[in-house]
Parts: sequence; C-alpha cells; structure tokens
Amino acid sequence: MAMVRDVQQALAAPGNPLTHPALLQLAFNVLLFVPLGFFLRVLGGRSVVTALVVGFGLSLLIELTQLTGVWGVYACAYRFFDVGDLLSNTTGAVLGSFLALLVPRSHRGFAPAADAGEPRPVTRARRALAMLCDGIGFWLAAFAASIATQLFIGYVLDDRPLMVAGEVASLVGTAAAAVLWLAHILLSGQSIGDFAVELRYTGSRLPEFIARMLRWAGGVAGLSALGLLPQPFEFLSGALLLIACAMFFVTRNGRGLPGVLSGQQLSDARERRPETGAA
Repeated sequence: MAMVRDVQQALAAPGNPLTHPALLQLAFNVLLFVPLGFFLRVLGGRSVVTALVVGFGLSLLIELTQLTGVWGVYACAYRFFDVGDLLSNTTGAVLGSFLALLVPRSHRGFAPAADAGEPRPVTRARRALAMLCDGIGFWLAAFAASIATQLFIGYVLDDRPLMVAGEVASLVGTAAAAVLWLAHILLSGQSIGDFAVELRYTGSRLPEFIARMLRWAGGVAGLSALGLLPQPFEFLSGALLLIACAMFFVTRNGRGLPGVLSGQQLSDARERRPETGAA
C-alpha cells in the first residue's frame, strides 16, 4: 500500500526519518482531515462511519479535481490521482472521530435554546447576513451547475475545446442558479438567504405571485440573470446592483431593492400572521 511504502522509505532513508518528505506528506495528509472527523462527531453527533464516508468522499473529490485539471478548466491535469492521499485523508477523518470520544457526551452537539421558536427583532445586520447567505449560496449553486455542464460537454458531447473555453458552462450555471432561487421564492415566499435567517417579506397591494417575482428580480438571482442578457441589459444589471447596495442602507431594516419593488416589509418568519393565524 502507498501509506506503508512511504513509511518504509522514510525509515530506510539516511538521516532523521521524521524529517523525510514522504513521511511528512503522509502526516500532514492525515492531520488535514482530523478536524473533519472531530467536528462531525462533536458538532453533528455523527459516528465514525459517517466520518469515514465523508472523509473518503471529500478526499475523492479533491483527487478527481486534480486528475481532471479542475474538471476541465485546464487543458490537462497538473497533478496525479494519488491513492495514498485518498487513504491518508480518510484515515485522518476516522482518527478525528475517535479523538472526539474524549469530549464528554454532554458537551457534544447543540442544544436548542428554550426560546428558539420565538421571533427576534429584524435588524439591518440580520438582513445583511441573509444577503451574504444568498450571495454565497448562489455562487456555489452556479459553480456546481457550471462544473456539471463542463463535464457533460467534455465527456458526453466530446467537445473539449468548448469545455475548456467555459463560456457555455458559465451561462448555464448562472441560469440554473437563478431558476433555483426563483422556484424557492415562488414556492416558499423566501429566498434561500431569508430562509437561513428566518426572515419573511409580508404585506403588499400587489398579488402575492407578482410580489414574489419582483423580489426575485431585485435580489442577487434576478440581477445576475439580467447580466446574462446582451447590452444594454448587461450594463443595467451592474447599475441595478449598485442601486441595490445603496438601498440596503437607506431602507427600513435593510429591506432593500426587493422590498421596494414588491412594496413589502420585512418580518421575522416565526411571527404569527394575523390573516391566517399560522407561523
């Protein structure tokens, strides 16, 4: 096995085996994934089996990313698939899970506060956190869809030049993320960022469907989708983005452009709505 071979090389080499590059690489690959297994058990309450599966899966993703040249972004891979790294990373995650057993069971996981279901004040900082969640989530969704599109173009359609160029994959990724955000807002009334911090837009003279469409259009997803269009819409997307940033500071609770377009106000999603009596 690769791990055993690295240790044997380090022991057989002249000088201090603890400073041998092969042994140091092995040690660092193991230590890199120890926190993953540790926190999976301490914070998530997950077993060593989960640590093994997650550690193996994450390490496999890293190795495949290296093997494929960042999933086709580069013309060729700049590193090789290393089974030794895969095994040592997984070993680190498993060791971290076992080390977490030293933490008393009473200190593992998160106990919800007694008032966790009570509404909180809607502040500008909370709205900013929702916007941050939307921005990061949108980028991750667009990136994942873009990578999937690149793989389809390169390995199913067998068009490597188009895959390496990346323009089509970028367009598809942004469009897919925009559609995901639109579907979530239309179905739940919240963007993914709003959902993450328990915010809700309520109260408008417009029909609810129209209000939700306008909120999507004024948020990160709608503005990003507008940027996919040719000029002058692409310029308009940038201008509206600046306006949206400015309106965060001048509107109540930072409801921003989505709230202004829809005519709605921000509230805590845990508040009971008088029109239905539901939370």
